[in-house]
Amino acid sequence: MPAPADLPAFRRNAKWERCDACDICGAEPEWLLEAPEPAVASPLAKAESRKIHKKKMVAALPGDPGLREKLKAWRKELAKELSVPAYVILHDSTIDELCRQTPSTIAELMDVQGIGEKKAERFGKAILRVIGGG
Repeated sequence: MPAPADLPAFRRNAKWERCDACDICGAEPEWLLEAPEPAVASPLAKAESRKIHKKKMVAALPGDPGLREKLKAWRKELAKELSVPAYVILHDSTIDELCRQTPSTIAELMDVQGIGEKKAERFGKAILRVIGGG
């Protein structure tokens, strides 16, 4: 069989027609023929997805977004004064709940998820002042 001139020298003088080992001969490795396993999302991708979902949920929350910002500003200022992280004062979910319920008394404040007796005693009056606009 005459060999084309565009083949490498070792292939032009070869005594075989197919090697069954290269892509020129059309050979495909076994691993390429196997069906791929379904992709599994990494834990990091799941965490990012949760963050995006949470941001969308917060944007869709009922309640006063202005109040939410006031409470977050108050929390940030107090956390700086006390030299603690802001979430120690109030968690974001607690702020969201405060915006939905807008309590006006200490008893109502204690019905909010994330505010117990200690937080109500320590920060209750200040929280009610922020909610009341005072």
